[in-house]
Amino acid sequence: MIHLKKLLPLALAFCMVLSGCAGDVEKPERNKPASEDTVSEETYSEGQAPEEEEYYGPEDRDGDGIADFIPLEFCLGGEDYMMSPLRDELSDYEIVSNIIPDSVKPEADGTVYFSAKGPDGSEMRFWGYDIEPSPEGIKFNTKGRLVSLDSYGRIYSVDPLVSENSDPDNWYGRFGAFDNTLNMHPGSLENMGYQRSIKVTAEGNKEKMCSGFFYNVQPYFFGMGTANPYYDAGDYENPGYYIVKELNMVYRPESEMAPLRGVMLNPMNYGCYMEGDRYDVNLEGLYSKDEQIYTFDLIGIPDIYEDYLEYPLERFYVWDPMKYGYEFSLGDWSVGELKDSSGKVLDKNNTRVKEGMTLDVTIGSFTYAVPINVIDTKTDAKTQHDLQPHSFPNVVGDLNVLCIPISWSDERERATDAQYEEFCKELGRVSDMQGNVKDYSDSAGMKRFSLSEYMDIASYGKLNVTTYMTDWYPCDQPFSEMKYQTGDFLFWDIYEWLQATYPNQDWGIFDGDEDHYFDSVIFLNAGDMSSEDGFQIISFGGAVYESQTYGANEYYDTSFPFFNSVVYCHKDRFADRTLLHEFSHNLGPIDYYDVTYSGIDAVGGYDMQCADDGDWNAYSKYSVGWIDPIKVSGLASGESVEYEISPMSSSGDAIVIPAAGDPLDDPFGEYILVDLFADVGTHIYDAPRFGLSDVVGVRIYHVDARMEARDYVQTEGDKIVVPIGTTHYGNDYKENGRYQLELIQAGGTNTFTKLGSARIDINASDFFKAGSTFTMDKYSQFFDDGVFDSGDDFGYSIDIVNITGTGENAKAVIRITRQ
Repeated sequence: MIHLKKLLPLALAFCMVLSGCAGDVEKPERNKPASEDTVSEETYSEGQAPEEEEYYGPEDRDGDGIADFIPLEFCLGGEDYMMSPLRDELSDYEIVSNIIPDSVKPEADGTVYFSAKGPDGSEMRFWGYDIEPSPEGIKFNTKGRLVSLDSYGRIYSVDPLVSENSDPDNWYGRFGAFDNTLNMHPGSLENMGYQRSIKVTAEGNKEKMCSGFFYNVQPYFFGMGTANPYYDAGDYENPGYYIVKELNMVYRPESEMAPLRGVMLNPMNYGCYMEGDRYDVNLEGLYSKDEQIYTFDLIGIPDIYEDYLEYPLERFYVWDPMKYGYEFSLGDWSVGELKDSSGKVLDKNNTRVKEGMTLDVTIGSFTYAVPINVIDTKTDAKTQHDLQPHSFPNVVGDLNVLCIPISWSDERERATDAQYEEFCKELGRVSDMQGNVKDYSDSAGMKRFSLSEYMDIASYGKLNVTTYMTDWYPCDQPFSEMKYQTGDFLFWDIYEWLQATYPNQDWGIFDGDEDHYFDSVIFLNAGDMSSEDGFQIISFGGAVYESQTYGANEYYDTSFPFFNSVVYCHKDRFADRTLLHEFSHNLGPIDYYDVTYSGIDAVGGYDMQCADDGDWNAYSKYSVGWIDPIKVSGLASGESVEYEISPMSSSGDAIVIPAAGDPLDDPFGEYILVDLFADVGTHIYDAPRFGLSDVVGVRIYHVDARMEARDYVQTEGDKIVVPIGTTHYGNDYKENGRYQLELIQAGGTNTFTKLGSARIDINASDFFKAGSTFTMDKYSQFFDDGVFDSGDDFGYSIDIVNITGTGENAKAVIRITRQ
């Protein structure tokens, strides 16, 4: 169903850091003609050449007379620094020695314009900032950068030779550039687009070498320097200066520029539609990097790309695709008509998305029919573990959690026996590393549940959490420096410490699904936060849940698992039950509060994954396999069925009602969810604060838990593809009003998700009482024109026939009628 270019993915920043020279990349097989289905795991390092392999040369797939396939070259050293039949077809031009001294024009704002005598006798113009150009060399100062303003055809490579470097920490970035108007002589930077730079050290380029062709960029112009002009110069300062003695350009003189091969909407930032979703015209707006709210986000696919980039894209990756595409800066494009697959213009305000729809987008003088991202729904998952098997453990049965208290180098005195015991009380059922289990739970004394105690009650005894506490980990880092950092760079030190400290430990007890990852890890610390003004959501200072990667580590030959899902918690966050909230993320549920902090709250503020209060909701429990709700289906028009339910928090009772005719039989779809609330189970400590003591009422939720079918692709080591499911709608604020979980307010007025509302916290009036009725017509303001997000008609009415009893003895009779 997906019709986008397939892009070799770039890892998300928090997942991994890629390193190595530009020559260490995947190479297509050359013992047969390259094809769209050919991917080789073979790699070559600098200075290595393949042996006894036949090179079939570039391909011209689009018939424009220009080679499409550009092999990334490897370095041989000396003058003959590139090798391939393609290299023989290209021309060389050295820029620095051809600089025209009289053309150098520094401006008051630090910019410099100059020209160099071109190979055909004409002048090649350049723009620079914080540089000093002359025929003897170009001096790049702390914010130096340089961009060509002319192109002599298609530029394939530019390689600097550094003659002087004032500091070993100096670096520069080589980046590709092109003009959005597709003019070979733009005259200014106004319409220039830039590829992300390849960052290298200046010291490492004091001998002539190649750093590879511009195999992944639109190579009409080029740039280099401390800063990419796409960013602010101040963000990329060097400690000193360096001088480029030679700047060698490799190019094809006869080639002309061409439009982009294609344009796509970034499936990571813009997102994806599912068939039936209403087209959202608001997504055509700009995005706010400050608020991390992304809407319209274009990626241009260069007209030259490696052969192993398959086209079209068949599945979306969870990885960022920008490695092989240019992300357009603000204002470089304009949006036109929405069209169906036949080219018919559609009403943007009243159209539900279908496969094959396109959006006209104009970039420079070219208009592209950009495919609307339509993604499949993942349909084979029954639990959160099935959605993302390497991120979320199976949580029915025993779950052994590795817990590591951290002693900081500047605060050893805080790593006391008393603090250790406080940690144990919050965890509840605790084992030492020899397997001796003791329950430290003291909920009555603390007026809150320990971790194991809460999970016992919330899961109805289906999840047995035991925390294995290590000794204090003696971290070499000071808390004064670490309290605003993430802890992932400590992982390798902790791995070594664990194996050295517990050499006979059976680590397999922490890897129940045998995927080579610890099922769950908690870092606890007691660092001094007394000097902090307010609370920061930071790894070691506060509390956060972090999933390192979706991938698998089968290619590691070790019996020691690796950290993946990690909970960080500071001792100051125990009283507000933050440990319970963050640990629950480890099992799969998302945040149900508004992560953009706009002031809305789709569940009314009362949920463990919202404000750390009360119980898990019925959807969350259904999604991990703790409850098996009643599922309504097969009713004929006018037919009714009645069910009696007890409080969900103590019984697990709930009713799932998908759209009429939908055979949905798993948690990950769209439906109405009905349960009975009473202040029992894990509600006992929090219900009074919301005025819900002794309150009994029916809750009705709209659930849209459809999951996007994506592939995680692990490219480091052996190539591994892991099919996963990711959230389609979260609970952050959206103008279109679509949420994964929304509580329908019985009074009929939606105050929870309206900006500026006077009330976003639940109270007793939001529960349905005996004699009340739910229909889509009556509660249409909570839905998309009275239908589901998918466009399906609900097709039922729900009557609350009666409610009897209180507390554990409460009951409700619910009648569902097919309309």
